[in-house]
Amino acid sequence: MKNQILKSIILSSLIPSIITNFSYPVFAQSKSNNSPSSPNFQGLLIDIKNSYDNFNDSNQLLLTKLEEESKKNPPTTDIEGVETKIKENYDKLVTSVSNLKNQLSEKEKRELDNLLSLLQTEKENELSLKAFSKLLEDGRLDKTEICESIQIPLGLFLSKNDANCGNFNNKTYGKLSGFINTQIEAIDKEIKTVEKLPRFGNNSEETSGQNNSSQEDNSSFLILWIVNLIIALGLIGAFIGIYLLNKKIEKENHKLYNHIEKTENKIEELSERNQNQSKQVTKQDAQIKNLKNKNDSLQKEIENLTSQINNILLKVNPLEKQYSTHQTQPQNEIITDENNELKPELEEQTKSEPEPEYLRLARSYQENPHNLVQNAIRVSMTKETLNKILAGTWEGIVELEENNRQGEFYIVNNNSGQFYLFLDPDTKFNVPTLQNINKSQLFICKGNMSQGFKGNEIHIIKPAVVQENNNNWRLAESGEIQLS
Repeated sequence: MKNQILKSIILSSLIPSIITNFSYPVFAQSKSNNSPSSPNFQGLLIDIKNSYDNFNDSNQLLLTKLEEESKKNPPTTDIEGVETKIKENYDKLVTSVSNLKNQLSEKEKRELDNLLSLLQTEKENELSLKAFSKLLEDGRLDKTEICESIQIPLGLFLSKNDANCGNFNNKTYGKLSGFINTQIEAIDKEIKTVEKLPRFGNNSEETSGQNNSSQEDNSSFLILWIVNLIIALGLIGAFIGIYLLNKKIEKENHKLYNHIEKTENKIEELSERNQNQSKQVTKQDAQIKNLKNKNDSLQKEIENLTSQINNILLKVNPLEKQYSTHQTQPQNEIITDENNELKPELEEQTKSEPEPEYLRLARSYQENPHNLVQNAIRVSMTKETLNKILAGTWEGIVELEENNRQGEFYIVNNNSGQFYLFLDPDTKFNVPTLQNINKSQLFICKGNMSQGFKGNEIHIIKPAVVQENNNNWRLAESGEIQLS
């Protein structure tokens, strides 16, 4: 708003001069007669200014387009439809400066050397306006041009062999926009220096001519300044009104900024609450995991007790048969059939418990691991989990993500909807990887951990149990492996 007011003041300040020239043609005529060569040089200077404005506008339009491209994900490699007028406006600017230089004296020509140097100088391994304008002749920037002609000269990459060289990212846009704006400002400064040449100022002869003209028509000159004074007073009143309006707008903006600040504070408070809730959920997940581990331990104890009971029943059954021979016939009919075999009820008691599902899958893995995992989901630990394990800030939560190329584990789904984790039989598990697996309790490692093993060389006693967690997987129960 302040810039607009300033422009209005400058424009309005020219009104009296305009009125002066049109209202008093004698005065304007005497001025033009005393400087017959000025219109040619002024025209050349105006041509330079117009060429500079067009060149600046086309560069700013290009920067707007490139900023949009730099925000894309993934970063754009081939940028189509860039500003094609930059090269044309650059050539016009160089031509207009050269035309003016050709009309000046040898002493004055030196004042334009800095301006032409900014436009035409090309240094090896550095970006220049001339080289940059050439890149845009075809209206596009491909990956090679971005890498070799922009990013490397700007110092973003040391060589074109860098994997990211050629991707027009946010950092590249920042460096390029800084370079272009710096060059544009330097050109504008040099043009303003040219404007200060005596060739474009009022010389002594013009001043003398104007004084003579004003002396010839004193009454007209007095009337002229009276009109100027009236216009100036009117402009002052208008400027005061604009100033008061600007103050009111600033007050409203201040209220708006305060409201925005309060809203941002509320957002921060809600973010902190969300983080606290996330921490609580993490703690609860850890507690649930501990409870599951305790439950698994109890199940193991129950299995051991069941096995002991079955062994006892196997020892008791022969004694029951011997005892049954001393009983009466009715009792024998209850216990045995005609072939002296156990009744189905006793047979069911003597049968052992069914084999757990994870043992069956573990045995299948040992027999033919590739057959078991051929339709499984390939995963690896997330970078966040690995970083926490390496930094010692691990909180007991292991996250896994799908990785079809470099995953070290496979998730196998059984018929009951349970998900089990197995090692990739073809992956070489080195010592640091085994230590991370053991430290995270993804698998409890038993045996020698001083050397690496291939996945199919490791005996899986018990596979780990995992559960789906949003788009990833989370460890629910540790597995157990035996290293030879």
